[in-house]
Amino acid sequence: MSFFFWKDFEDGDRPSSVTYMKQQLKLAVSRRGKPEGFRNLGAALHVLEDYFSHTNFVEISLRRLGIDAYPWVSYYKGKQHTEIPVVSGRFLTDDTMASVGPKMGDLLFDPKIKEYKRRIPGQRSLAEKFILSVLEDLADGQKSDKAEKSSNYLGVEYATWLLWFNQFLTFQDFLAKEYQKTDKQEWMSRDFFEKLGSTSAETLQKGMGYTGQVMAFFPKLVVNIVLGSFDNIIPEAQSHLDKNYGDCPSHSQLAKDSYEHPLNKISAELAKIAVKDVGTQYKNGMSGPALADFVANKYFVHPSSPNARWSDKYLIPWVNSQSKEFIEKLSHGTVYEHAHHEVQAISDKSVKKIKEIMAFFAKKSK
Repeated sequence: MSFFFWKDFEDGDRPSSVTYMKQQLKLAVSRRGKPEGFRNLGAALHVLEDYFSHTNFVEISLRRLGIDAYPWVSYYKGKQHTEIPVVSGRFLTDDTMASVGPKMGDLLFDPKIKEYKRRIPGQRSLAEKFILSVLEDLADGQKSDKAEKSSNYLGVEYATWLLWFNQFLTFQDFLAKEYQKTDKQEWMSRDFFEKLGSTSAETLQKGMGYTGQVMAFFPKLVVNIVLGSFDNIIPEAQSHLDKNYGDCPSHSQLAKDSYEHPLNKISAELAKIAVKDVGTQYKNGMSGPALADFVANKYFVHPSSPNARWSDKYLIPWVNSQSKEFIEKLSHGTVYEHAHHEVQAISDKSVKKIKEIMAFFAKKSK
């Protein structure tokens, strides 16, 4: 197994994956029943889940069962499954794009038409928080940016964009407060005109909101599709650009988060089984140190270890339920690589057949 699962960094600033998980489990037990304890438990279980979804544990386990699954170690050919290390991916800049892209697409460019919902004064949506955070960072960076041309957008300084956006949010809060205030007012009263103005303004805002959503539907849809495809496109690009990565593939190449990934369901199933087991031990009162050692020794092991045999109960039926064509796809790093291989195979067969036909007619013509 790669050393960083178990070996702590020498400077002591960052513990290894297993050390961190064990620390969180011990804290979870010591704070049992408290909100902080559940957060510690969640942090530990997140590490456990990622062991199946962000490493090649499943691929090596399938190779142990005789399946030619691509193990994301470039020198794997001719090696037994026992010689292939369990690795986790390097997290690079483009991996951030692959992870964040689909989420940003849903957050900022969701093409679905949403029902009008009145704003709560002072409350900010996730999209608004994101925009504020980006504008604040740009505005702060602008202060020390000597290249003035690169520190503005459409000729406007980032600090000004931040000011305008804050003014927009303040105005929206003002309108929301007015709408709330007039809810309590009666139509047939001295507040009639104030209530009429507020109700008319909210009706207009609702209508403009729907109109704006309709007009932005197709641009949002296009951007959403582009960002949503990052988790498939980036691993493919990385595989073409870096074929000799040794035992250091990228995070995106290993990640099985995408629903389209052929190993998404089985890796998620193994994670659920492990989490349920740990949760049961926690519920039954196992001590912190015992629980930490239990999880580390049972789950953070190489697939060749006898301790990993629990996964066979789920892997073998899963393999048997898949088609021959599906199993063949697992031998390639990406679906695009598999498609290229298939086309090449068809081409080779066609060329061979043409040569046979040509040889036949050449023989007959003599």
